Amino acid sequence: MCVSATLEVAGRKSALFEMHKSSLGWQETLAPGQQGKLTVYFDPNFHGREGLGRIWREVRIDSNDPQHPVTIIEFFATVVD
Repeated sequence: MCVSATLEVAGRKSALFEMHKSSLGWQETLAPGQQGKLTVYFDPNFHGREGLGRIWREVRIDSNDPQHPVTIIEFFATVVD
């Protein structure tokens, strides 16, 4: 996949989350104010020459937090040859 991500909380790192595939069974609880580290990986060569130019991707995090049930992190890039 061209986009994947891992999440690390309190020293516990998730399996690799990929586009259209979550790491089922992995969950972690963050206390109010606690932080985690989200690492996003982008493979600019995944789509070959068709992937050249401006791209937009997002990482979606679903939560049981009633005030913020979904968080979306977007990024843009220009893939060059």
